[in-house]
Amino acid sequence: MIGMLMEVVPCSFVKYDLGCYTDIREIWESMTEFRNYTVEECHGCDKFEVCRGGCRVFAEKFGSGIFGRDAECLELRDSC
Repeated sequence: MIGMLMEVVPCSFVKYDLGCYTDIREIWESMTEFRNYTVEECHGCDKFEVCRGGCRVFAEKFGSGIFGRDAECLELRDSC
């Protein structure tokens, strides 16, 4: 998401500041880490291709950090 002052965040619900930019290419490049994150806890899960570790908001607020597993994990839900 790009705000009125050209501040960039990956999602309007996640407060993960990617900086301020004026060029769309710079914005895309600034998001490389966020686009390519890997949730280590999810490697080997058969649902990973669907959820890619889940929602970053739930992971940050209720789980193990912005790049951690979503607290609403599909695998955990199915095991209940």
